[in-house]
Amino acid sequence: MPDLTQLSGLASGYEAALGWAGVGSLAMLVGSLVLLYFFITRMPADYFAEEEAPPRPWEDAHSALGVTVHVARNVAGLVLLVAGIAMLVLPGQGLLTILMAVILLEFPGKRRIELALVRRRQICSGLNWIRERAGRAPFVVFPAEEV
Repeated sequence: MPDLTQLSGLASGYEAALGWAGVGSLAMLVGSLVLLYFFITRMPADYFAEEEAPPRPWEDAHSALGVTVHVARNVAGLVLLVAGIAMLVLPGQGLLTILMAVILLEFPGKRRIELALVRRRQICSGLNWIRERAGRAPFVVFPAEEV
């Protein structure tokens, strides 16, 4: 069994790294809350109302703007996904951040995952609480299939 003085000696060698990890965790918490507020309040209230995702205005455009938006959405989605997974064990809104990452990313089966996440009572009430505080209408959610 290791001696506790050895463990404290080991941790003292990493004080700077532990301090930066704490600063990074706090930055992720604040950054995720700001981004969540930004994205959630700008989404239309009927975004989750249909089984199919609403069309995006730039989807049919094969322009530099369309490619830039596509790449930027996926990069932002990957950053939010990594941050959301980290926030499952660090301070922050992990599940809401993962939901926002899923909404930004583009991959097969995405809509099914979005609807499964937003149908969770805790997630939907959290999203609608944010929208209510911003003076926006609550989300209308496509009903789950009856089995």
